[in-house]
Amino acid sequence: MISLLNSNLSAKYSLTSHLASTDLICDGFYDAGKARAGQRILTLEEMSKQPVSEHRPIIVVNTAAKETVETEERQSNTSETDTSSKAERRTPRKKKEEDKQKDEPLPEKPWKMMDDVSLQLLIKEAKESIIPLTDEREQCAALARLVSEAMGGAVEMERLHEFPWVLHLSELKFQLQANVVPIGLISKGIYGHRALLFKCLADCIGVSCTLVRGEYNRAWNEVLLFNRKERPAQPCRYTVDLMHQPGSLLAPNTLAAVQYQTI
Repeated sequence: MISLLNSNLSAKYSLTSHLASTDLICDGFYDAGKARAGQRILTLEEMSKQPVSEHRPIIVVNTAAKETVETEERQSNTSETDTSSKAERRTPRKKKEEDKQKDEPLPEKPWKMMDDVSLQLLIKEAKESIIPLTDEREQCAALARLVSEAMGGAVEMERLHEFPWVLHLSELKFQLQANVVPIGLISKGIYGHRALLFKCLADCIGVSCTLVRGEYNRAWNEVLLFNRKERPAQPCRYTVDLMHQPGSLLAPNTLAAVQYQTI
């Protein structure tokens, strides 16, 4: 069971609400929320074909550049050209068979994920501005600020109810006419959206972190860093603040960490 989940991180996160630092998010990962008991976990393709609903959107990660898709299309076009150049050498019998095949309905085009140029740009920015930093704490703090800026900036705890993230996501679903929303398109996100983006970018640039889902749309990332206040220094698991004071590292079991993780 464990090895099966490790090969399907979307299912693992849905069922266990936890991704370890060794669970590296890749293209096609999606967050459809916590799975209910006995509920079958649908594939991304299955969910993308469902009519637009009032439920929370499915957030998908796709870092693939458009060039990859264009290359595949060019290869397909080249194949078609080669086929047409051989048409002159076809026998009447073969031509009749091919004409018959043309009358048959064409198969559906294979489903593919929507491009996410915004996410590609964020990855590029993270690689250029954060990898050069030599201190792990600085890297985590800088990445947290980048994520926060991408998703609406710092929001005071007392004014969280005023932050229009629900309306924003509803508008995105309406514009896309889909339940599946690329994470890079979200410009007003809260805990769960920011934590997923942080994990995605961190995995891309080699910063180790976890992704943990709590209750009521809460999710957070934990990073393992040495506590400089202790002698000798001991590794400590900090919660990364992406919402209220972006870049702050909250020590475990402190009031700040508990408030960040719970309502």
